[in-house]
Amino acid sequence: MIYFSMYYIIHHEDTTAFTFGDNYGYLADFFNGITTPILTIITALFALWAFLSQKEQLKLQKEESVRQRIEGTFFQLFDLHSNMVRDLVYEAPNGFGRHGGQDFFKKAYTDLMQIYLAEEDTDEDLRLLASMQKLDKIHANNFHLYYKNLFRKYFC
Repeated sequence: MIYFSMYYIIHHEDTTAFTFGDNYGYLADFFNGITTPILTIITALFALWAFLSQKEQLKLQKEESVRQRIEGTFFQLFDLHSNMVRDLVYEAPNGFGRHGGQDFFKKAYTDLMQIYLAEEDTDEDLRLLASMQKLDKIHANNFHLYYKNLFRKYFC
């Protein structure tokens, strides 16, 4: 628009309204004085918009990074838990075989019930505690590693 208005003023034959003569510097200074602040404000607004947009993208990227790190940690702990369950080995106290993985818990529960029913204490809490202590002596290594992993996974 500025270019066309300059062109019109310079090449229009009826220049009675504009008495600049041969010196068009005043006209150029006038347009420069008007357009520079406008272009400066527009440039500053674009720079502010770019800054705010970049700030928002950085925030979203940071949130995504935290989410991915949490998911990675969760799946590592889940894999560790699965490996530990698979590595659990139960040897029956009477020598009737070995059981691993999830069968370990089934057999340990069966043993716990047998030990619990054999206890003679009348208080159920003390009876259960004594049963757990006897079962822990039978499977000390398996239970300690498994519960230690569970504690780390859920409370640390």
